[in-house]
Amino acid sequence: MKLPELKKLMKDNNIKGINHHNKHEIIQKLIEHKVLPEDYDDMYSGVNVKEENDNYRARTNPRSVEIFDRDTGKIVTFPSMYKAGRHFDQAAALFDAYDGKIWRNRYEIKVFPKRVPKI
Repeated sequence: MKLPELKKLMKDNNIKGINHHNKHEIIQKLIEHKVLPEDYDDMYSGVNVKEENDNYRARTNPRSVEIFDRDTGKIVTFPSMYKAGRHFDQAAALFDAYDGKIWRNRYEIKVFPKRVPKI
């Protein structure tokens, strides 16, 4: 089913919250309210909703970032570029671009390589 059809199903069954959900969340809500069967398989995305875990957007190999503040002399290490970006209110790609360089004439950025999973 396409997204507009799923939204119409939610509206017809008086299920609230259609504006801020993505397709996967809408399907989950429809299954919870027993509008769709529990074994519903979305043929357009090729994903069986029941088998998909809750952390489907999780980053699997984050790259750590070490930032040295030249004014204060402090070193802060973030477990991922994403978390460093949230701290500085910047895009995560900024830290990749400034790897080994000085940003804003104040911060020295060092990005570590991806972690290799232990076998």
